[in-house]
Amino acid sequence: MSLSTRAGESHLGHPRPAALGFCRQPASLTPIATTGIGITPTTCCPAINDKGTVAFLAEIGAGGGVFVGDGTSLTPVASTAGQFQSFSDPDINNAGVIAFFGTLKNNVNGIFTVEGAGIHTVVHSIGSLVPSGFQFVATNSRGDVGFLGSQGSDGEGIYIDSGTRTDRVIGFGSELLGSEVTSVDFFRGGLNDRGHVAFYATLSDGRVESFSPPSLPNRRVCYSSEWVRSA
Repeated sequence: MSLSTRAGESHLGHPRPAALGFCRQPASLTPIATTGIGITPTTCCPAINDKGTVAFLAEIGAGGGVFVGDGTSLTPVASTAGQFQSFSDPDINNAGVIAFFGTLKNNVNGIFTVEGAGIHTVVHSIGSLVPSGFQFVATNSRGDVGFLGSQGSDGEGIYIDSGTRTDRVIGFGSELLGSEVTSVDFFRGGLNDRGHVAFYATLSDGRVESFSPPSLPNRRVCYSSEWVRSA
């Protein structure tokens, strides 16, 4: 079972917490999961929606998986007891839909969502659109899912899946601010409910702007874009 890159740490290298909780108010802490109930949170980065439901990674027994909890109940939504062998830190939207990058036991990588008892594959590594490696995934309250991937010779880019179509927002070779994108980074929280996408981009030019010091051959910018969803 693999939930992290190194034993005893999350995939970003942070020590495993003994408990996971969140503050409803400045002086009020609600425990979500603790080692005292036989579960070990392994995540560095739990996600929370507006209803107070938390999605996170945890180990239980010899396995582990993606869990959701609200302080009163705790539910595994995807685990190594089933088809998965590893996961990234999940995201959760206000409808309770969880999105994450995962690797199946047949070594196929994919972007997955969980709604209720059903697991849906957004994209996988044996399709025409291939997700990039271990990564954060973002979802919003409309059910859109944002992730890094590549298709054919297009190079890596940011894609948004709406459930009925998947669009490339920006990526390698795209024109941006009078230059050309050479790489992009996308993170959980990079997709809001209005369809705005926030990302990092490295551009091919070396112009001196407020985005980077003049000594750097490329400039690294933080930028946002509005993705227009078709009806």
